[in-house]
Amino acid sequence: MFKIVFFAIERIAEPISNQIEKVASRSPTFQRACIRLSERLQQDNNRKWALTGGSNWVPPVVESQKAVTMGCEMLGEAIVWSVGLGIVTYQLREEALAEEVQDQKLRDMCQQLDTLTSKMHSMEKTQRQLLQVIEQQQEEKREERRRQDHLKSGGGGGGSGAATPPPPTLLTCIIS
Repeated sequence: MFKIVFFAIERIAEPISNQIEKVASRSPTFQRACIRLSERLQQDNNRKWALTGGSNWVPPVVESQKAVTMGCEMLGEAIVWSVGLGIVTYQLREEALAEEVQDQKLRDMCQQLDTLTSKMHSMEKTQRQLLQVIEQQQEEKREERRRQDHLKSGGGGGGSGAATPPPPTLLTCIIS
């Protein structure tokens, strides 16, 4: 995959690189810089060879025109690599931003989930309370029916005649 991407980048950057190479090869400043660099490298090679004790081998001298040509080629490759690295850097930055947005969305969703969970627990608590009230009311109704059935069947024994209060309703239980 990397080779394909680099090949595409190279094809895109090559015309730009060629144009810059042409301009640079005609520039006297660029030519002097390439020749000086070549001479400097030649001196370094001579010193290294002398330090190793070599006496028969003489390092080849790079001609001025060849030094300029090599400098142009190096400049072209540097441009291609710079464009490629710029694209890779941009892509990495975009991916990091997208990941950051995704992380923020995930944090928001977790917060919403926590809020909904809290609301659900609150609703469950209210539901349990309501069920308790309903069960109490049903139990009170059953008790009232038993008392009434007991009174109807004659087991009252001369009651006082005071009426029993009606059982509390769901609304009165919630209010109190």
